[in-house]
Amino acid sequence: MRRLLRLLKIVFSTVFVPKKLHYTGLVFAVVHLYLIGDTVAWIISGKEPAWPMMWLAFMGIDFPAFVIFIPITSLVGFTMHSLGLSWNNGGYLADPVNFWCPLIVFGIFGTLWWYKVGGFLEKTLLAIVNKNVTK
Repeated sequence: MRRLLRLLKIVFSTVFVPKKLHYTGLVFAVVHLYLIGDTVAWIISGKEPAWPMMWLAFMGIDFPAFVIFIPITSLVGFTMHSLGLSWNNGGYLADPVNFWCPLIVFGIFGTLWWYKVGGFLEKTLLAIVNKNVTK
């Protein structure tokens, strides 16, 4: 058990807690959060009758989060169906499968993904620039 906790601590500290703040990753993450917020505002405005389809755009740009999204929504939908709960009558705020799961998965994991992508690009570009400067 102690080894498992140590392994989880190492994984969490290397994946989620950056040793140095990457400003490029921060810009990517803020832009991603803006897109999530814009999508939520569009859904809440009620102008689109097929609002669950709006999350499809994030399936393309948040590929790793999309891989997590499918099992989570399936599990939530199966659990609610097994418990006999219905979410069709309450609109988007009462719909965990089509509103809350995509919002949480793409909002958290997608934003972390774009922070990591931006940090990787920043490190790579700095390494290329430093390599060309020293030549």
